[in-house]
Amino acid sequence: MAGPEPGRARGATRGRLEVVLVRPETASNVGAAARAVRNGGLSDLTLVAPGDWRTVECWRTAWGAQEVLERARTCADLAEAVADCAQAVAFTGRARPGVPLLDVREAASAVAALGPGERAAFVFGPETTGLTDREVALCGRGHTSPPTPPSPRSTSRTP
Repeated sequence: MAGPEPGRARGATRGRLEVVLVRPETASNVGAAARAVRNGGLSDLTLVAPGDWRTVECWRTAWGAQEVLERARTCADLAEAVADCAQAVAFTGRARPGVPLLDVREAASAVAALGPGERAAFVFGPETTGLTDREVALCGRGHTSPPTPPSPRSTSRTP
């Protein structure tokens, strides 16, 4: 695997790539996303119509990433959330007509190729329903991943 381009520092996407959660269904998922943002070397989280997300559960789940929650931006709709982005990629469970699909490497390359001052967004929909067709189309590009089979129940749980 190749390293960063010459002259390009590791983490060069920090501040250029934001994670957008659309209508997150639970506060704990907002916290988990904040933790993933921080652990991934990013800093920006945008929440679209998040409901009541500022809960103890959210802050606990975001262990070590409270600064991401403190800086999180909220928007009324997806159009507002991605208005300042040169590119937006909808992470979705299925392909949509008219929306080109990128694999994750192509999406990362597109972000790396942004010009000075340009931003991109990786957009994720509600946990149970996903993004609407209109929201995927608004992003202009999509990414699908094969579904993960359900995890087996842990045998270490006590009743």
